[in-house]
Amino acid sequence: VGFGPAEAGDWLLGIVPTRVWIVVLPVLDSQAQKTYTRLSGTIGLGVPSRWDRLLLAHHIGAGIRNGTFGPGVAGGAEQFLPILGDEAAVAVPALIESLKDPSETVRWSAAVVLGKMRLAAKAAVPALIGSLKDPSNAVRCVAAAALGGMKWAAKGAVPALSDSLATDTGESVRYGSLCALLRIAPLGIPVPALVVAIEDTNPIVRAKACHALGAIGSGARSAVPGLLRRLASDRDATVRLYAADALVAIDPDDDRVIDALAAALTDEHRDVRLGVARHLAVEGARAARVRTQVAAAQGDRDNLVQNAAAEALRAIDVGEKK
Repeated sequence: VGFGPAEAGDWLLGIVPTRVWIVVLPVLDSQAQKTYTRLSGTIGLGVPSRWDRLLLAHHIGAGIRNGTFGPGVAGGAEQFLPILGDEAAVAVPALIESLKDPSETVRWSAAVVLGKMRLAAKAAVPALIGSLKDPSNAVRCVAAAALGGMKWAAKGAVPALSDSLATDTGESVRYGSLCALLRIAPLGIPVPALVVAIEDTNPIVRAKACHALGAIGSGARSAVPGLLRRLASDRDATVRLYAADALVAIDPDDDRVIDALAAALTDEHRDVRLGVARHLAVEGARAARVRTQVAAAQGDRDNLVQNAAAEALRAIDVGEKK
């Protein structure tokens, strides 16, 4: 049996499903911790029925609307709503209202809970889009993550997330926005936003943006100049390698791409040299213009790079004979 204090107006309910008792006692108290005790008591033991889930979600929503979304109700909401299934949707309107609360902590908590509810909270997508402009960096970050967790249901958030990726001042928000976009519409991210993202101060954002551009392919030709810069001079080896991959995926026939790959045969990092040598091997006759650099790479200090360069040289020769 679970017991807990309730808000004024609640009544005694004795519900006996297969393995769960739900008992809500009327007690004139709205303190957050006591509210949480009530919520905890309703879950009981075993798997709750649909009615139990609806009742619990209703009480969580009531606690939020009554202004008790402090540590108690926030904890109960985060603990229970994500496991209540579609029935948890009855608490979504209260959580949406909490996204506009004066308290940063309340807004952050509401966004976290909505994110954990995933598709059950899809009605909150417009409100979460609005939270991408919240004055708090932390709230904007969890709002982006929440939208990403809803995947296809959050397609309407792509323009706003793209704007956050390109313009937000918070590094964690830009990273979170890109991760969300990759979950919602990996091939539908606006190329201009990714072009900005490959110049981001965070190397993880730059690498992921390069990878996303490569996945888009020929539709991302406007990103070639920026990717050439990343391959030539980025401080992070992973970014340089992903930039090379993206360039080949976008426009392998561009002479600028072939020249950039050849220049990267002298990169300080083995993985970059190996990656571009393998790309040149695939290019075959198109790489004939950089035969000299490919031949020189056969003397690389790494055996794998030597072998890849030799394979590239053979591919050039075979391609020219055709």
